[in-house]
Amino acid sequence: RLQQAWWMRRYSCLENSRPANPPVRSLNKLYLQADRLKHFFLLKVQSWASASKGCFAVHPEPEVVPAGEAPPSGNIYVEWATASEETRKRVKWPKLKDPSRSVEKMMRSYDEDASKLVDICRCSIYYDKISDIAACLEEIHKDSEVVMERIKNRLDLDYDSPTGYRDIMLNLRISSDETKIRGLDTHVTELQLIPKPIADLKSDSGHKKYVYWRNITCQ
Repeated sequence: RLQQAWWMRRYSCLENSRPANPPVRSLNKLYLQADRLKHFFLLKVQSWASASKGCFAVHPEPEVVPAGEAPPSGNIYVEWATASEETRKRVKWPKLKDPSRSVEKMMRSYDEDASKLVDICRCSIYYDKISDIAACLEEIHKDSEVVMERIKNRLDLDYDSPTGYRDIMLNLRISSDETKIRGLDTHVTELQLIPKPIADLKSDSGHKKYVYWRNITCQ
């Protein structure tokens, strides 16, 4: 199902599909946009997860961790559609991208152009099955308020991943009445659809190795 969908082809159309408004080149303005957009973006992400058996990482229940002991290593996941209200309160919602990393990325990869940053406001959904990832993509494709800017299908066997990391990464805009009236419809967000085994490798030591690779390759 992933390979057959036309919108799963790897492509980049940032310049072609963005609104006619001039790009935001101020890093401060981009962060202001991202902060205001985050609420609307997460509502969309939650709805897509609900329709596709998507999961989010959660903090362990307080009573499970004895006083004075460190929480268990590794991720704990909960399926959004079936999670209780109390469990949903423990979801590890992502923060905005660290400004120091944004500056680093601008300098290393984007010729100091802040408008090329497309992952300040971001989120991840985790999955047990590839078929559920495909279901999520179908839901996003049907959403009339989504403008797709770019898709990286890193689950494609032909995708050359220098680190072995695999997911589907989407850059998209939310173009709704609520975002348009607030001037947020031009802001590009990032959504990662990640198989759980890959996510577990990505955490802790796996992420440290990625940062090391990123630094030596100046990315």
